[in-house]
Amino acid sequence: MSELVVGFLGLGQQGRPIAERLASSYQVLAYDPVLEPGSDGHPFEVLADLQSVIRSTDVVFFCLPNPTVSLEVSREVAAVTDRRATLIVELSTIGPKTSRECCEIIRGSGLAYVDCPVSGGVVPAQNGTMTTMLAGADADLAVVKPLLSTFSNNIFEMGSEPSLGQVMKVTNNVITATSMAVTSEAVLCGVSLGLDMSTMVDVLNVSTGRTSASEDKFPQAVIPRNFNYGATGATVNKDVGLFLEAAGLAGSPIGLSQATKDFWNRYVQAHPTRDFTQVYEYLEDVREGRATETD
Repeated sequence: MSELVVGFLGLGQQGRPIAERLASSYQVLAYDPVLEPGSDGHPFEVLADLQSVIRSTDVVFFCLPNPTVSLEVSREVAAVTDRRATLIVELSTIGPKTSRECCEIIRGSGLAYVDCPVSGGVVPAQNGTMTTMLAGADADLAVVKPLLSTFSNNIFEMGSEPSLGQVMKVTNNVITATSMAVTSEAVLCGVSLGLDMSTMVDVLNVSTGRTSASEDKFPQAVIPRNFNYGATGATVNKDVGLFLEAAGLAGSPIGLSQATKDFWNRYVQAHPTRDFTQVYEYLEDVREGRATETD
């Protein structure tokens, strides 16, 4: 096991399996307010607070739910003066604007910062097959890459400027959100007119209409109707909003992306805590008159 000690902040649905993968090769000291310090059943050690992690580890990963939390945690980390940590790695999806703000806070306190959002979901996190999009100074990336290899088999360097990883992530996520919405609408139409869903998905996946939704989300969560892919509609909606924020910085057109945002706004308003794959069931409700597209 490496002598490098790794810190991990944020042990949610995606963070926990990533921390577990890291713990297969490194000593991992973690913190999440929902876990009791010293609690058993984890390959990592749960500490009492964020400050203890910063004082006891070399490289610290953030895997946090939204930009506001990442900013708050960055400020808390920067305030720790007697720290061992020298490098922060941001795995969260927070958008380029917030990433720049977090980078300024972290670097302003004397720590290095690498922007490194991840893609794949819970199962790839468990299997070590996530995609990582990292940006930062070359020396920092050289430290981070071996750690990433414990949970990612697709590691892409996006550039030296932190925030470029976030730009790549939010562009990926708006496409994912759009494909899930349009695939759900199209498949529901076919099913309503007499087609079998599984056969439709088989055809789509060897034809020009295949999407990440048809290849992955439908077989895993929609066809078996377990709707447990591992991300809420609220998270998807947040990420589309981050893309629109990035597009605003770039002055890029947003017509289709805004339509995607409007769609997910309606879904989240109707079902604020449901998995995003359950949007198919929501559209069934719209078809049957149990919900409206203006909910």
